[in-house]
Amino acid sequence: MMLNIHIGTLIVVIVTGHAFAGLLGGFYLAKRKKDATLYTFLLARFLDAFAWTLLGLRGCIPSWMSILVGNALLMAGSALQIVSFLSAKGRLTPQLKRRCYTIALLFLLLLQLALSLYSAQDAMRTALVSFSMAMLWSMPVYFSFRDKSASPLQKLITFVYGVGIIFLIFRGVGAMLSEQPMALLSNHLFNILFFFWLYLTTLVGNTGLILLSKEKADLVLTKAATCDELTDLYNRRAFFLHAKECLAFCARQQTPVSFFIMDLDHFKKINDFYGHIMGDMVIKSFAVTIKRQLRGYDILGRIGGEEFTALLPGVGEQEACSIAQRLRRSVENNLVNNTIKYTVSIGITTLVPDECTTIEDLYEQGDTALYEAKQNGRNQIGIAKKKA
Repeated sequence: MMLNIHIGTLIVVIVTGHAFAGLLGGFYLAKRKKDATLYTFLLARFLDAFAWTLLGLRGCIPSWMSILVGNALLMAGSALQIVSFLSAKGRLTPQLKRRCYTIALLFLLLLQLALSLYSAQDAMRTALVSFSMAMLWSMPVYFSFRDKSASPLQKLITFVYGVGIIFLIFRGVGAMLSEQPMALLSNHLFNILFFFWLYLTTLVGNTGLILLSKEKADLVLTKAATCDELTDLYNRRAFFLHAKECLAFCARQQTPVSFFIMDLDHFKKINDFYGHIMGDMVIKSFAVTIKRQLRGYDILGRIGGEEFTALLPGVGEQEACSIAQRLRRSVENNLVNNTIKYTVSIGITTLVPDECTTIEDLYEQGDTALYEAKQNGRNQIGIAKKKA
């Protein structure tokens, strides 16, 4: 089956798209804070544009420049694009970055060797390039498909590139098995499908990276607005907001809920004697401790300097006391930086909420229980008295 589509025109469109994406991005970043992700992506786009220009000029320029240099730039551009997308997704670790560049370099060396050996065989060269690109892109697509926290936008972009890998494989197989010669500009069905995918990924890549960067920036802003920077727990506003939602749910289900208010004992003395840096280490240590001792779906917050809160849905008074004792002993046995011992006092209030119950009511009762724990010598647990 043949389609009467001029591949050269698609290549011109792809080159133009890459070049203008790079230019627009460059002007956008001209007077803005440096963004390594966008700079990497822009460099990838310029390399892609230059690579396809060289490949499209085959016959007008020396073959080594078109084939060897063009494919080398294409591989380098793909590696940089992969790095920029993983970075925009917030999944780029130094180890993954090194792995990506290492694999790209290995493929590049093997590809150049193979291209030099089969430079006269268009079908073999097309198959080698297609399989190499498919293998290179399989790494980010694999990691993205495994990412359970991926947003719908990230899943869509991953799907597009995943389909592209399939087209690359079909193109490689078609180049080796088809009786019709498959060169760069041939109108073979698999070749046409590949270039249509390439055009689609150009659009998705240019728009998708901007949207991914915006999505990442929104997540950073949301976290900054809702989380305590030092402990990564909810701040006061976010804790009360989530606690109200949890209370409303427990009221509908008529399940008990327990509220902890926790205060580090003599924390001012720790700051005065050891300094604020060590004081911050104590705060971080306590945050780690309560995360380990409480459940993943319990609502935790730092609402003051050394004051923390926790809302435990589905926990009655006896279980709450057991959890609080375990937490208190864990803190008591902890040694921060092999130097500082500290303790915590905890106020507990437990009830089965109704539609009139507010988090402010629990806070007030828990605060009274915490005051009693402090009065009893600290490193104690106070339990709020039931209202008649």
